[in-house]
Amino acid sequence: MKKLSFSALILVFMIGNVFSQNSVIKNIFDSHADDDNFESVFVSGKMFESLSESKGKDKTANMTSVLKGINILKTSKNVNAFFKEVKQKLSNANLEEYLRVKENDRNVIIFTKANPDNINLEEVILLIKDTDETVLISFSGDIDINEISKLRGSLK
Repeated sequence: MKKLSFSALILVFMIGNVFSQNSVIKNIFDSHADDDNFESVFVSGKMFESLSESKGKDKTANMTSVLKGINILKTSKNVNAFFKEVKQKLSNANLEEYLRVKENDRNVIIFTKANPDNINLEEVILLIKDTDETVLISFSGDIDINEISKLRGSLK
């Protein structure tokens, strides 16, 4: 009985840890989405399905067909405080810091969350701070880094 209770406790902890990673980014967006100091945009997976159907079989259609959503949050108020708050929350959320660039007053950090079922990414999060604004962008889906590279190359 003790083994069963201990196993159940471990399972609950693991499930809670998985949900807490997803809820961190959701909580950030939810807590600021209705704030007048922020601009917010949400694009659903249905929109991407429609785009991929209308595009046919090109590289953009492949990329949009795997996206489940994009969230964008931008503020021009208290940019340093918001950047620091989000950076701390994302750093504590068991996300991998993929890239960091600091140039003068600009900061760009990319966090990723791996898909446990394959080599693709489940989420890519961009945190961007400039002198007059901070932007948080979250892409979710089954994101293949190679497809992003191909898409970037086709946009040049």
